[in-house]
Amino acid sequence: VAMDISKLQALEGELLVSQSRFVNAFQSAAHGMALVAPDGRWLDANKALCDMLGYSRTEMLDMNFQRITHPDDLEQDLDLVRRLLAGEIPSYQLEKRYVDAHGKTLFILLSVSLVRNQQGEPLYFVSQIQDMTARKLAESAAQAREQHMQLIMDNVVDAIITIDERGCIETFNHAAERLFGQTE
Repeated sequence: VAMDISKLQALEGELLVSQSRFVNAFQSAAHGMALVAPDGRWLDANKALCDMLGYSRTEMLDMNFQRITHPDDLEQDLDLVRRLLAGEIPSYQLEKRYVDAHGKTLFILLSVSLVRNQQGEPLYFVSQIQDMTARKLAESAAQAREQHMQLIMDNVVDAIITIDERGCIETFNHAAERLFGQTE
């Protein structure tokens, strides 16, 4: 009995190339990437994610995402997971917080999609995790400076009015309101 298996060999070769491409993209991604079981266990985590969270890959695979999710953010994330598993949404993106191995809070942007088998049963989540901590802290600092400047503007005795390049009034402090008898 003779059988031509050249087509099967070609398909196997294509599959190996495809798997290699995925593994390389997963491992070398600049952002954190993980494969997560439907129950929340980490199935795989790339180096960027392990470095971000301060855990070794082995430590990551011994826990679930619920353990590192900030307690105030867990319920919203679990609800989105439930909706994704139920087929109500195709994927989700969420700004949330993780707590790293040293107890430090990280602000992250999480993007999650679900991979299903041919029968439509959930296999695993593909999660992309971007560390947004520096941006969040900068935004918070800018907001604090803005509030501080507004406090100064509201409490100085001199009237201060700022105008934009077109000559339109942008700010009008309390002293200016008293002086001109107009509200901001």
